[in-house]
Amino acid sequence: MTSELVTNAIRYGGGLIAFDLVMTGDGLFLNVADASTSLPVTTDPADRRADQIGGFG
Repeated sequence: MTSELVTNAIRYGGGLIAFDLVMTGDGLFLNVADASTSLPVTTDPADRRADQIGGFG
């Protein structure tokens, strides 16, 4: 999961600008920030083609 988030920030978000990892008794919290000022575009998973690769992260 970490590599997917960081890779997406680099490839699609204009570069990685922040990375934070915090372990607590409740779990692991990961924050990745990219340089993009645009909000992400979301799509309905039902609209995916069966042969489409990626788009899961």
